[in-house]
Amino acid sequence: MSKRKRISKRKEQIKRIVEKMKLGLYNKMLVKIDEAGKEIKGNSQQDYIPFPIVFAKLGRCFTLKRVEIWEYLKILEELNFLKIESKGVKLGYGVKE
Repeated sequence: MSKRKRISKRKEQIKRIVEKMKLGLYNKMLVKIDEAGKEIKGNSQQDYIPFPIVFAKLGRCFTLKRVEIWEYLKILEELNFLKIESKGVKLGYGVKE
């Protein structure tokens, strides 16, 4: 699959999620995590977003402590929106792997 198709597929998935559910804070967090991923994707070949970047982005945007961010990440993982790996977060947008 080409990079352009993956990006368009990703955008479509995000649009569907945003249209289907208005989760408020969770939705905004997913958008901010996605923005953090886009910021590093040009410089990195990783398929995950490292924890320090996620914590920095969400901490600045929502004025949350690291423990609180970790709790929200766990909730989003339970809802199958992302997957927590050993070194970072991988966005899944509800697709079970």
